[in-house]
Parts: sequence; structure tokens; C-alpha cells
Amino acid sequence: MTDQTEDDGYEDDDDQEAEFEMYRVQGTLREWVTRDEVQRFIAKKFKEFLLTFVNDIEYVRLINEMVLANKCSLEIDYKQFIGTHLNIAIWLADASQSVLEVMEDVAKNVVFSLHPNYKRIHQKIYVRITNLPVYDQISNIQYCGDFFFFATIFPTFFL
Repeated sequence: MTDQTEDDGYEDDDDQEAEFEMYRVQGTLREWVTRDEVQRFIAKKFKEFLLTFVNDIEYVRLINEMVLANKCSLEIDYKQFIGTHLNIAIWLADASQSVLEVMEDVAKNVVFSLHPNYKRIHQKIYVRITNLPVYDQISNIQYCGDFFFFATIFPTFFL
């Protein structure tokens, strides 16, 4: 009699359970995203996103365009990323430095695997997050006397 456990799909259940465990933050989020296993998980998911996401934007095409333009910044649409990897997108918003470091390392590896000679031109690839839903950007807040107002809103003062 042969061992059937490999063909029963139990391995997939173990993978799903391990993935579920990655979303169970233990301690503070900033500490959690610095753990090696969590960074490997973020890297795996972000690499999958870069190589497989297809909607209005195809990131492999954007990488190719970036290389053709001799640029070193890859723009990632936050709304698309949050639609694919909700928890990691939230981690990105709340613990951005550690998550961005992982994303930039993955982006660099993906770009250099698709374009091996590009590392002679740029040694680092930057990830820029677009469409981040920020309500009040610091640059739009202005101070005038006793009032704070937003540059996009035109206040009327009555004396």
C-alpha cells in the first residue's frame, strides 16, 4: 500500500494555514513586518503581484517601459494592490519603511531578472506608491494667523 497523503491536497491546506498565520500580527505591526518570515511572505506576494497582475495596468509592461525610458522608479497603484493583497497594503500604509524596503528589493530583483544588463545602469529600483488615499497632505495645509486652512479650499473670512 502506498502513502496517499501527498496527493490528498493536505499540503495545500498547510500552505493556506501558514499563509493565514502570516496575517496574524503578533506584537506591534512595525516589529512584525521586520521579522524574516514576514518579509519573505511580503516578498513572495509582491513578486506574484508584479508578475501576474493584469487589469488596466500590467506591471511587466510598466517595468519594460521604465527600462526603455532609462528610469529607476516603478509606480505601484495602491488601489490595485489593496484589491489584491489587502493586509499587506494596510501594512504598507501603517509600517511603510519596512514594507517599502522589501518591495524595492523585490522590484530590483524582478527588473534585473527581466533585464539582466540593466544593473549596469541603475543599481537600485525605487517603488513609488500612487493613488494612496491620503485625505490631508501636509503640503496642502497652510497656517494663517489663528487659522489653518487647506490650499485646495478657498476660505472666506468675514471681519
